[in-house]
Amino acid sequence: DESFAHALQDIHSAEELGINDYRINMYRAVVLYEQQKYDEAAKIAEEGLKKFPKNQSLSQTQGNALFKSGKTDEFIKNLNAKIAANPNDKESLYNLGVMLSKDPSKQAEAETIFKRLVDLDPKFPNALNNLVFAIIGEDETSINQYRDLKKAGKIDEANKVLEQRRARFQKALPYAEKLYANDPNNKEVVSLLKGMYMTTQNTAKYNEFKAKETAMK
Repeated sequence: DESFAHALQDIHSAEELGINDYRINMYRAVVLYEQQKYDEAAKIAEEGLKKFPKNQSLSQTQGNALFKSGKTDEFIKNLNAKIAANPNDKESLYNLGVMLSKDPSKQAEAETIFKRLVDLDPKFPNALNNLVFAIIGEDETSINQYRDLKKAGKIDEANKVLEQRRARFQKALPYAEKLYANDPNNKEVVSLLKGMYMTTQNTAKYNEFKAKETAMK
């Protein structure tokens, strides 16, 4: 692909000029990832993380590449080892939470990890946001399950699914409200809360945040 060839040329030119920051590793890793060279992408991202251990973009690319190459367990094992050595390693806790949240069967584990991270640092980038969605879980699956049960005439079972969904949203709500407290002008957070208040049947708050959302448009 010609665009990838140009991208690689730009990378080599930057390296020849002695430009050395996370963007070179990030660019190389993304190019390789897009070419489906997942092992190489993960390796480049890992090299970048040795120099820039707090860079979330590199961590995310590494995690995605390992996930695509079927080496998720290897990455998770490595993160657990880092956390065992340093329980306050916030970057490793964040990355572990992200990796666990990719597996629907490990949402509870992801929730625990993100809670631990939020307790350590309530303002760690994306920690609260990820905690909210780890608690909510696979919401589309729940909605589809509810619709299928209702269509099949299994009303009691459908209502139970709806109640469980509402309970998850109620549990996640305080963390979403903290998100808003940290960033009240974030339209995405306002929209998120509007939807959560609707799901939890808090009409007054729903109307308040619907008005806020409208004012932001």
